[in-house]
Amino acid sequence: MAELLSHLPCTCGWPEHHPDLTSDEWRRDLLVHVEQRAQRLMLVTAILGLIPIAGAATALVLARMRIASPLRRYLPVTQRMLTRWTARLLIALLLLASGIPLISVLVGPLIVAVTWRTWSRAFAAA
Repeated sequence: MAELLSHLPCTCGWPEHHPDLTSDEWRRDLLVHVEQRAQRLMLVTAILGLIPIAGAATALVLARMRIASPLRRYLPVTQRMLTRWTARLLIALLLLASGIPLISVLVGPLIVAVTWRTWSRAFAAA
């Protein structure tokens, strides 16, 4: 069972170590890869924002799975915890506005942007 699990791809869809790239190139390529995900996710969450509260909740879950997860695994524990709480506080402010119908269309993409910005800065600084 352990041997089978060791051959499964990374949950973020990115190989853990690529033999042809140096560490800096690999980190830069991972950031570009996750940034492209964030850009596509902003469009999806804007459409989901038409449903006021459910759209924001879906945006929050998708942002954590598609943006924060791939970057979080490469951070030290203390930096991961600080980044997680920073993102939570900023997103909590956005969630307060998610019940207003016209503003809720903007809340989803803003959640994605805040998640991307906080986690990418922490990843770049690590």
